Amino acid sequence: MTIPDYLGELGSITAGLKEIGGESVDITSLGALSLPSGSIVTCDALAPQEALPFELDVEPGEYPLFLGVSDLGVAFAVLKFNELPATRWRLATVPGDDPDELDDGEIIGFAVETGSACFVDLKALPHLESGADDQISVFKKAHGAIFDLGGGHRAGVFKSGVGDGIYASYWGFAKNDKPCCLLIDFALFGVEEFDDDNEELLAARGPSDPLIDNVLMRILRSDDLGDDDDDGDPVAVESATRFLKLLFDSGGLSFENDADLVALATRFAPVLLTCEQMRPDDGAEAVSEWLLEQDEVDDLFVTDDQLAIVLAQW
Repeated sequence: MTIPDYLGELGSITAGLKEIGGESVDITSLGALSLPSGSIVTCDALAPQEALPFELDVEPGEYPLFLGVSDLGVAFAVLKFNELPATRWRLATVPGDDPDELDDGEIIGFAVETGSACFVDLKALPHLESGADDQISVFKKAHGAIFDLGGGHRAGVFKSGVGDGIYASYWGFAKNDKPCCLLIDFALFGVEEFDDDNEELLAARGPSDPLIDNVLMRILRSDDLGDDDDDGDPVAVESATRFLKLLFDSGGLSFENDADLVALATRFAPVLLTCEQMRPDDGAEAVSEWLLEQDEVDDLFVTDDQLAIVLAQW
């Protein structure tokens, strides 16, 4: 297990521009998050099933929530419990986790499949999905927000780095050996730009998926994709592939047996980019119609309203 190097550069979290990990990071405040029980959960904001609270609790109260945003997206989210700087960091675990079994570079974390993550109190967890509709408007103009889930419950919801993956959380401890913050790392520091000639990027991208890595490897090796061809932009095709895989994994999309996912994702990439600039409901309708017209697609099992929620935060 390896603690990310940049955590040692954070100090006491305050809003403003800061040089972290060799990059300029804009640290912004989302406001105060209520933790009535002091038992904290980090999970997928739209798919919180089976999420568990951390083994370590904090005093119940309201605590400021910050996002660290780099050029690539939300690099980290952090809850701040006091003004003291962290002098050491420890992987945050839930019951059943065993960090001692991890090798260097391995992490324990929570899975994100919808492009959004959150901090939420254990008492508010059952109400989390009730705030899903509000995410449509927020993610079109902001990286995150604190959502009112009703009944006095709230959740801090934000985009998860560049999308789906497994993300670790870390406790920061002050000199008095008490927790001063809790941070989710979205593994963006050290990620390079895609280069058609550099296949080693697949190992440097942070959270990965074997299916998506296979698609990317085939794209990066292809001689048919020019640098000026938007349809062949590896980053855009990766996003399209993740979008299609999310629908497939959630049971919302089925493929024909001989479907070529590389070809489908490459054609879908410019469509997705265009639909991202539209109103979510209009974009969802366009995505739905386009997918159903493709030979590789067997059927679509999600509504336009459900697609709009995913599309709004993509």
